[in-house]
Amino acid sequence: MTPPLLDSTPPAVIDVWNVTTFDQDLVKILNSHENLVRAYVDTESQLFLSHDLNRDGDRAILRPSNPYASGFHELLEVVDRCMMTRTIRAFHYTRLTNREVAQFHTTGIQVSTPESLRRRLDSIVSAGQLDNSTADHLYSMSPFLSDQREARSGKFWMTSHPVSPEDSSVEPLMKYWGGEVVSMWIQTPVFSERLMTLGEARIIEIAVPLQATRHIRSAVAVQRP
Repeated sequence: MTPPLLDSTPPAVIDVWNVTTFDQDLVKILNSHENLVRAYVDTESQLFLSHDLNRDGDRAILRPSNPYASGFHELLEVVDRCMMTRTIRAFHYTRLTNREVAQFHTTGIQVSTPESLRRRLDSIVSAGQLDNSTADHLYSMSPFLSDQREARSGKFWMTSHPVSPEDSSVEPLMKYWGGEVVSMWIQTPVFSERLMTLGEARIIEIAVPLQATRHIRSAVAVQRP
């Protein structure tokens, strides 16, 4: 996914965690189904406590059905179609050099591939920040060179909710240059410590048109306020 760079007059951007940023049409749809959403969420909470956690010590083999599930999932389909024409704010947590930041402003977001990783490593080498043998070792240890290649290629990961930089889910991404496709399987201190010296921790804020992603459902969740 490659969202375009923002121009001087960006479209209205929705913060999915802040209902005050929702447009009137979206608010109207959600308000008209408020009772359904509350009933579904309340029932799911009850099932989680009584069945999933086996709170009563007498859990049935089959999980009881949620009578509001059909209507709720129909609502999700409606919201999906509605959000296809909207743009949300998203965040990418990473570590970049100044050169990479400048390139980002010039070329926009680039999806992650084995080829793009090789180019990034070569650029770091050409800048005198890594030697060739270290770059080659980091590339050889990448998950891209494993059975994870297909699952990780051609993607750019973001979160639709802001996360504290100290949160364990993003802290490693900001601590080590290159993201998981570089640092995930690096265990030798000399290499991991070298990755910590490259670039600086960055949080990239992005306006994402949802028609550009195949993951609308995971980006936007209908939540009870």
